[in-house]
Amino acid sequence: MKKRKLIQGGIAILMAIFVLALAGCPQGTEDPTDDPQIPPTGTLTIKYGKPEIKANSAKFVDPIWNGVASFPIEKVYENDTNMEFWDGLTKGIGRALWDENGVYVYVKVIDPTVNTSAGSAHERDSVELFINEAVDATNAIVKVPAGNGDKGGQYRVDADGAASGDPEPAVTAMTTLNKISGWHTDDGYIVIFQAPWRFKEQYPLKDLKKIGFDVQINACSDGSRDGVVVWHNNISQSYQNVTNYGEVTLDATGAPNFEVNAALPVISGQPVSKLYTPPLPATADALTVTAAASDGGTLLYQWYSNAADDYTGGTAISGETNASYTPPITAGGTTYYWVEVKNTKDGKTSAAVKSNRASIIVTATEVDYIERITTENGAFPVYKFTLPTGETYGNYTKITAEFKLDATNLALQARARVLGNYLESDFANGLIQYGSGANDKNGPYIINNIQGGDAALSGIGITAADTWTKVEFALTGNRHGSFSTANEPAGTATGPFYFAVGLSRGSSGNSITYMVKNITLESADGSKKVESAGAGVTPGFVFNENPDQLSRNVVVE
Repeated sequence: MKKRKLIQGGIAILMAIFVLALAGCPQGTEDPTDDPQIPPTGTLTIKYGKPEIKANSAKFVDPIWNGVASFPIEKVYENDTNMEFWDGLTKGIGRALWDENGVYVYVKVIDPTVNTSAGSAHERDSVELFINEAVDATNAIVKVPAGNGDKGGQYRVDADGAASGDPEPAVTAMTTLNKISGWHTDDGYIVIFQAPWRFKEQYPLKDLKKIGFDVQINACSDGSRDGVVVWHNNISQSYQNVTNYGEVTLDATGAPNFEVNAALPVISGQPVSKLYTPPLPATADALTVTAAASDGGTLLYQWYSNAADDYTGGTAISGETNASYTPPITAGGTTYYWVEVKNTKDGKTSAAVKSNRASIIVTATEVDYIERITTENGAFPVYKFTLPTGETYGNYTKITAEFKLDATNLALQARARVLGNYLESDFANGLIQYGSGANDKNGPYIINNIQGGDAALSGIGITAADTWTKVEFALTGNRHGSFSTANEPAGTATGPFYFAVGLSRGSSGNSITYMVKNITLESADGSKKVESAGAGVTPGFVFNENPDQLSRNVVVE
């Protein structure tokens, strides 16, 4: 703990040193006119520039930083600061530039005690940069949903020049740029690094483009973080929430004449697979994609088909150039469909973005409803059960389902759960967001942790690959410790009822794929059965804790 007990004279001396240190500029510049400090208003304009960054041992500050306006990093974020012992001596100044590859930051930190011994990166003396690249067609920064995983990233460099951050693709992109430096000074340390533009195809660079931006200093000692100071956002945790970042404008003065490309489209709604059995309808349901481009350009669509579950070898369907396409169902078999979406803006056309492939299966005979499901990072599909007239929830005691996995997926460790009962009001755009606190739709809804942690599937009786195995989920027992009885339907309730049922893996970025059929709400003796229509119903899926991270999802084929 940085519990610095100083005599009054010592404090005065240290504060004088701090003021002098902050007044200084890179490369020894002492003229205050070369260091026009920007008031902490939460807005900043950064100029185009390409500073050279050398190895830590070089302790090199490119002269280009001279005259770049600095901004103070001294607002205390009290939620991550031990205010009882906080002495206020850790502060910093920052400068920023940008080019086609990313944002550069120079941060000089004044800290009487520099410590990088902790095992956790955020508990080492370090600087963090937060970026939100997302803007809409009016150049307004997009702040909802609040996560930054699909908008930018969290980039951290400690006093020794070691890089870390979140999500992992952001850290990889930063280390690939290989423009990172950090070293200790007599009164603290300096870090200089470049963070990448991860989404410049989706949110193209241009003069006066806005970005969300913040810089944070972690003050640490003895293997723990004692406090946090920031440039702007001392209201919320920036690694979780982009809402309160400061606003930066990119000034392209002096930049080469780079073309502003059309923004890459983003697909938010995917075509859905479906099985058709006799009696066949006159026409199939339309396959539909929902897409948009951040610059408000015009979208172009082209649908494709293939007999194989593969983009390679697909055939463009003549004349099908709209957001929806109705596939033929006159012949039996399986056909895979997808759409490519491009964006056009000011005479420029973006690269194509492919939707997920949707399988349309047409059979001449009645078959069980079968789904192929891929879940990632703790997500589970939701099933809707509609009781027959006169029946009540109290007549049912369990949910059963039959699972089949290939050898590769059978070898994975996974969890098996039933969660619910969810209500119509819990869904937004066909999704349940697990949330937290009073809005937590995870633990308080786990009715049965039949296998609560990732473990071998033999623990729930699935032992053979490519074989259907029936698994029973009791509606009582093995409940999560925070299960709320308020989420359990009354015995007299008539529904409909929404339960999440299935297999998933809890580790970040990990997935499991399985076949499932006959998802059934049953009475104790099996005499009463209500089969779900499948996870393709709307509302549709459960997302785990952070719905902004698209890796946490359910894909139904």
